[in-house]
Amino acid sequence: AVDTAAVDTAAVDTAAVDTAAVDTAAVDTAAADTAAAAATDADAVALDATVDIDERWRAEMLAAIESDDAGVANPALLELTYDDPDGEWVEPVLLDHLDPKYDLDLRRLAVTCLGHLARIHGKITRSTVVPTLRALLPDPVLGGTAEDALGDIDHFAPAPPAPVPPLPTTDD
Repeated sequence: AVDTAAVDTAAVDTAAVDTAAVDTAAVDTAAADTAAAAATDADAVALDATVDIDERWRAEMLAAIESDDAGVANPALLELTYDDPDGEWVEPVLLDHLDPKYDLDLRRLAVTCLGHLARIHGKITRSTVVPTLRALLPDPVLGGTAEDALGDIDHFAPAPPAPVPPLPTTDD
């Protein structure tokens, strides 16, 4: 569980992220790849056109998440989850950070944040996220967190009900 009081007071020190050192081409490519992945999923829903997206802030968050400093990366991942208005864009970022090449705490937070996305936005790409989280259930470290995230998803972004088959007709 995330201590939301601590989260609300924790802020990413954007001064610590040297935006001049950010490889903007790599960030733009990663952002485009992430957006394309979200847009191609059949479950994805278009974002309201009236919502403004702060691409510079996103780039700063992505750069901070890639930091080797957990004190910078973890709050940035949480801030991106809570504050980016486009959950479909954030979702693949979180999924990417489940990769074992990342710090275990960042991976665990990415799992938790997938549950947060379902709670915040009331939807998630179940066809991608649910199987990914289910695959983590046997993991001795991430399994419990994955179970919690799946519970959040089931509660806040439930699967649509199965269609009811038609009643059989009788030819009397």
